[in-house]
Amino acid sequence: MHLAQRLAEQYPGSQYFIDLHGFTPGTNPLTPELEPATLERRSALWRSHISGARAPLVVDNAVDAAYVRPLLPASPGSWS
Repeated sequence: MHLAQRLAEQYPGSQYFIDLHGFTPGTNPLTPELEPATLERRSALWRSHISGARAPLVVDNAVDAAYVRPLLPASPGSWS
């Protein structure tokens, strides 16, 4: 989070922070919305939304890597 805040000036158009509530007491982990109907289509919609954008993406509090993978951009060199 601190790194994303320091980099925010380099990415004035967009910054994304997603708290998946994987380990938040009293809160169920977030699940993908119901539209589109499949995880693959939801992932494709998200990826098309961020395609070509230079924006930091902070994903916090995930239960495991499977919760994060659908959020990662698919293009080579777009995440590390």
